[in-house]
Amino acid sequence: MILRSERVLSSLGIPHCFTLRDPSCPGFNNVAFQFGPTEDVLACRAAALHEIGQDPAHLVLASQCHGTRIHRVTAEHRGCGALTDESRLSDADGLVTDVHGLPIGVQVADCCCLLMADRNGQAVGAFHAGWRGTYHGMALKAVTCFDKEF
Repeated sequence: MILRSERVLSSLGIPHCFTLRDPSCPGFNNVAFQFGPTEDVLACRAAALHEIGQDPAHLVLASQCHGTRIHRVTAEHRGCGALTDESRLSDADGLVTDVHGLPIGVQVADCCCLLMADRNGQAVGAFHAGWRGTYHGMALKAVTCFDKEF
């Protein structure tokens, strides 16, 4: 099962989703390799990404570290973290890109997920903010990054 932000991101035509735990799905719809069998995680990721029209093999994820580092994602990063944890980008809790159709993501459990887009929907960002990232200003750093990069 997924949720979407109909008010803002959908109005800009930006494909996005939040996955939810679902006991009717394999592995409760878990999308993190550290909490389930690889085949179940890949199936859950594929289901969510296909539902929003994205190729699951193109997903980009980073190794999250409960900090405020943000990576700018380019087309060359396509697929980093999609199929294995070992292929994720290096430590970062935020990803931004202006590459059309390139899915980026963060994983959260009891932390906050911030999704951001510029006014034209040409650039997007996904940010993970636990208590440390929140305390150290992840939201402000995300906005500052957008201002600087796009």
